[in-house]
Amino acid sequence: MWINLSLCTNFIVRAANCLTFSESEVLMMRSQLKYLLAFALAVCLIFSVIGCGNGSDTGGETDEEGGEALPDEAEEKIFIIARGTDAKTLDCGYSYHEGEIDLAYHFYDGLVKFKDETLEIEPALALDWSSSDDGLVWTFNLREGVKFHDGTDFNADAVEFSFMRILDESHPYYGLGDQSLAYMDWLLGDAIKEVRAVDDYVVEIDLNDVFGPFLTYMAIYSQYIVSPTAVEEYGEDYFMNPVGTGPFKFVEWRRDEYVTMAAFEDYWGDKPAIDTLIWKVVPDESTRLMELQSGNVHAIKSISPAQLETIQNDTNLELLQ
Repeated sequence: MWINLSLCTNFIVRAANCLTFSESEVLMMRSQLKYLLAFALAVCLIFSVIGCGNGSDTGGETDEEGGEALPDEAEEKIFIIARGTDAKTLDCGYSYHEGEIDLAYHFYDGLVKFKDETLEIEPALALDWSSSDDGLVWTFNLREGVKFHDGTDFNADAVEFSFMRILDESHPYYGLGDQSLAYMDWLLGDAIKEVRAVDDYVVEIDLNDVFGPFLTYMAIYSQYIVSPTAVEEYGEDYFMNPVGTGPFKFVEWRRDEYVTMAAFEDYWGDKPAIDTLIWKVVPDESTRLMELQSGNVHAIKSISPAQLETIQNDTNLELLQ
């Protein structure tokens, strides 16, 4: 279910004297780590902490006057996030818990997205859209020139494929892999009648009945678009080999240890300020905080309220709300 953001509290903290990332880059990273303010699957307080430490390979060198110089722009910027849980699947259509949602918003894009951490809808892979007078047919005009991470073209056929593989039991890739819940089907299975490509960059979605939250649900990660070529290539193993159009592409997944992703050079939107993003699994919340304070990671999430005082009293951290 969708949880109103007013029920959650989110914080970002960085090292007060961090030179590895500029202020503008920190703000850009905050917007790119969209899971922080986008989703919660339980009514709870969600805290995330960002700092700077030895986990990055981008530390500046000492200049002639003894001060710390800005890092070389050519150096790789690595950002490591410690979190409490790993994913079970990297397929956005079947993702449903926090460990998977974190990743889906970085690997994939939808036709529409949420604007500025609100429920207001704005264009993403679709440039514009309209509905029929009776509200039963939605038409999306798609963005041209977008590439999947495997180099194939995004188009209307990919949209039709991404939806119908989940919703149509006769689709050759229906129920692919060891998947227990298709969140797309749970949200929109009863609402959507058919998804069809009208031409290369126009897609229509027929609804069974007028459905008020349809456009809002279209911005949720489970409705994001996968590469048909990748699904066909990997088959039952696609859930371990995600390919989308998002700002980061898949590099490696070591179960219960980490997921590594790299900035996608051909991304159609704003390019990431991070070259490599690593999601490290650290189940114990106290250990996660110590990892941040020791500089082994740059961010941690799922901070307990009991840890806030410690974080706020740490002069090496700056709390951004």
